Amino acid sequence: MSSPSNSSPIKIDSTTTAATTTTQGSGSTINIETANKNELIEFIKKQAIHIKKYENKYSTVIETYKKLKNENLELIKKQQNQEEEISLSKQTSNSIIESLQSEINKLSSSSNTLQKMKEQIEENLQNRFQHEKSLFQDEIKSLQSQKQDLQLKLQNIEQQHQLELQQQHQKIQQEFQQEIIKQKQDFENLIQQQQQQQQQQQQQQQQQDLKQEDQQPKQLNKQLNYDSDYLESLPLEKKINIILEEEITEEDEEKENKNKEEKNINNLVEAEEEEEINNSDSNNNTKEFYEKFINEKEKTIEFLNKQKQEIEEMVLEFKDEIQSLKKLNQDKDIELEQVKENLQQIVEKNNVTKTEIINNNVQAEEEFTIQIKKLENELAENKSLLELKNDQIAKLNTYSDEKMAKLKSLLLGAQKHVSEQKKQINDKSNEISQLKETIENLDKNQSENELLSNEYDEMKNNYEYNSQRIKLLESQLSQTNQSLLSIQNEYNDYKIKVHYAIKKNQFDDDDNDDDDDDDDDNNNNNNKNDKDKINQDDNNQKENDNLENNNDQNDENLNNLENDNLKNINNNQIIENLKNTFEIEKNQLNETIQSLSDQEKLYKKEISKITDQYEDSKDNIIILNSKIQNLNQIIETLKDDLSQQQQQQQQQITQTKQDQPIENNNKINNNNNNDSDNNNNNDNNNNKVEQIKLTYENEIKLKEEKYIELQSQMNLFKKTNNSVLREKDKQLQDQKKQIESLIEDLESFKNSNNNNNSNINNSNNNNNNNNNNNLTTTTTTTTTSTISPVTSENYNKLSPYSLSNENEVFNNDSDNEKIDDINKFNLENLINFNSTNNSIYNNNSNNNNNSNNNNNNNNSGNRYINKIRKPINYMGNNTDNNNNNDLNGIIEMVKSDKTPTEVENLLQNFASKQAGRDEELRKCQIEINKLKYLLEESESNEQRHLEQEKVLKEEIRSLERNVNLGNLQPMYLKNILLKFIETDDSDSLLPVLTTVMQFTPDEVKRATDAVKARKKDNNYWKVKLF
Repeated sequence: MSSPSNSSPIKIDSTTTAATTTTQGSGSTINIETANKNELIEFIKKQAIHIKKYENKYSTVIETYKKLKNENLELIKKQQNQEEEISLSKQTSNSIIESLQSEINKLSSSSNTLQKMKEQIEENLQNRFQHEKSLFQDEIKSLQSQKQDLQLKLQNIEQQHQLELQQQHQKIQQEFQQEIIKQKQDFENLIQQQQQQQQQQQQQQQQQDLKQEDQQPKQLNKQLNYDSDYLESLPLEKKINIILEEEITEEDEEKENKNKEEKNINNLVEAEEEEEINNSDSNNNTKEFYEKFINEKEKTIEFLNKQKQEIEEMVLEFKDEIQSLKKLNQDKDIELEQVKENLQQIVEKNNVTKTEIINNNVQAEEEFTIQIKKLENELAENKSLLELKNDQIAKLNTYSDEKMAKLKSLLLGAQKHVSEQKKQINDKSNEISQLKETIENLDKNQSENELLSNEYDEMKNNYEYNSQRIKLLESQLSQTNQSLLSIQNEYNDYKIKVHYAIKKNQFDDDDNDDDDDDDDDNNNNNNKNDKDKINQDDNNQKENDNLENNNDQNDENLNNLENDNLKNINNNQIIENLKNTFEIEKNQLNETIQSLSDQEKLYKKEISKITDQYEDSKDNIIILNSKIQNLNQIIETLKDDLSQQQQQQQQQITQTKQDQPIENNNKINNNNNNDSDNNNNNDNNNNKVEQIKLTYENEIKLKEEKYIELQSQMNLFKKTNNSVLREKDKQLQDQKKQIESLIEDLESFKNSNNNNNSNINNSNNNNNNNNNNNLTTTTTTTTTSTISPVTSENYNKLSPYSLSNENEVFNNDSDNEKIDDINKFNLENLINFNSTNNSIYNNNSNNNNNSNNNNNNNNSGNRYINKIRKPINYMGNNTDNNNNNDLNGIIEMVKSDKTPTEVENLLQNFASKQAGRDEELRKCQIEINKLKYLLEESESNEQRHLEQEKVLKEEIRSLERNVNLGNLQPMYLKNILLKFIETDDSDSLLPVLTTVMQFTPDEVKRATDAVKARKKDNNYWKVKLF
């Protein structure tokens, strides 16, 4: 057995003769036979105090276990609430995220379809462009061949004209040599004057051209850069439209230039014809010819001079260009020389910074040379482009324009009609796929809800298992309490027996004193006294035997107590294990909180991604709207082109009527029929285009409404997450403040405990001295007055730390404590608890044992805190290490008790939101019902669209059939019908009739059935074909 610092352990050595007891504190042995009454009384008092301390320890252990049990239950409830809230938050967040993802997938699918449509359009445009390019090249080749023929004819005419002129000139030379010489002189003078004027003008023009050429590459570069940037900024469809417009303008310019060239050629031909007429007149009228010859000669001279001037101008232009390039090179060389001179000057001035300046200048020179090369390349490219343009302009013809315009109009109309129908079909298929995806997402949500319900059931089962385990531990504790009560009852019985034995010894001592007095007076009664002594010796032997038996019983009782102490130690170990589990659960809660914070960060990142995707989708919508506007513009331009074509056709028809009213009557009738067909087709196309526009605009409105709903959902989700994050930030700040305040309190408490330790050591020394003095000064009168029969009632009165008193104290404390006051825990409450325990104990203790009781209560009060976190050291004997152990126990208690309050605050915040979660679930259900309603509507719309598609397909097929029937040859059809009537080979002729007459599938079935029935009846015309 062990006792606190002031109590002395007891050793009982059982022998055959007598029982002896020893104390370690005094080092003296106590024999029950030889010991005094005072020694026995002190021995019994020490044992009573020792037992009271054990009772106090057990009571504190039981109360701490109850507290831990209650805290564990509260934590389990809080964990469950937290897990439920987390599951709800996960469900809501997952549902919102899935809805957003589904809509994002829809947008991505729509974007993919649009990209596919763009690619198809680009491919169609490229194919069309290549086809048109091939036609254009073929027409250019034909024009070149025609031009070569014309050039050959002109050369032949010029040669003939020159020969005739030479013959006439030879005849008239002799007559008019003198006049010609004079005219030559005058002509040469005039030419010299004109040449001087022309040279002056050319010099001026060269200067102006040089300036303009310097400015032209800059302007071209600017325009090219601006055009390239502008084209890159535009979408694909606009780029294609701009390129087509540029090509059309270039073609128009080329046509105009060709017309001008043809007019010039016609003028030359007319001039030559006039000259031939004049020559024929000159043969008839020589006199008139001589007069006119001079004029013609002057004209020819002027014409030749003009040609010479044009050739000279061309040569001068080339020379000027060459000179300008040379000048540019010279200027650049001069600039390089200037740069070199500047470099030399700079090198002379600044010798320190040679390397840096040289490197910079070298780089500048390299860049300058690169720019020069680029300019030269650009000039060469510009020249080549100008030459190519001039060649293309010369090759174009008016016939190509009309053909190209007609082909373009027809191709554009057909392609747009087909592309619009494909767009409608693709959009509807995309909507169907999107609705299917929404249904799949709903199924996934249902499966996830089922999984969460299963997890919740498992949590319930775990909770029931833990509750059953706690009940088992409670039953074990109740058994230990019953064993302790039985031990206390045995100890009370033992005390009664000891008290009875002590009283008996006192009466025996009084009898012995009376016998000594009577020996002096009655010497005659010695024999009797001897007999009485023998009897007394016999009685003493019997009493000694009884005492030995009692000692044996005491040994057994002590062994039982040791066993009970071991059981209590085991119980303490169980309590420690529970505490460790409690700490582990706290750590798990902290980890869950951290994981939740990490999840929130991840959710924030996902929200940012979703917002970016949402903005991208907005941009895509804007682009689609711009494309729709472009399509509308294209449709308007097509309408205008169609109207212009119709007007041109009408004008052509009126002209043909005026020129050839009789010959072209049949042609005019055919053209009118074709015009009516074209007008009907154009009207049908316009109606279809308008219907497509309306459907497309309605779809765009629906998409915009969906985006608005998505924005509202995103805003709600952001608000909820922001509120949760703000609350958590506030809680973390409060926790930091509380930790700082606790650290300050701990430091102050350590300082105060160091002072208390020194005072306690001094008081212990004084109390030991007082104990020794009290042992010597006690008398029989004090012992008789203090000793009283010890019963259970008196024992309970004397025990200041009994179960009833302590339960009352803790009940009062627990009534005052609330959930909001848990955070207000301080170290002062622990210090006050020690002082209250001291006051209770001092009021109930005696005056002789004040110092001992104070020391014991200080130690027990300080140990109260250490018992919460550590097992009880029953075998400890040192008093110096108790205070340090107490401080460590207080620190651990503060650290462990503070974290549950933080968790409680977090859980309370989550519990306050639990009511709002139910409303959110209801809202989600309402949204699900809305989505189902939208699905039903979409299915009905799909059916309508399918029916419309069928109707459109039938109309298209009927139109194709009508067109093909209109192109049929009646003679061919007549021959087939005659063969079908004359012969019985209907199986081979039916497919021909179906293809020629273009039967529908129903009509084909009817025809085959009729043929089969006719074969059965062997009558040819009993069954109708249709």
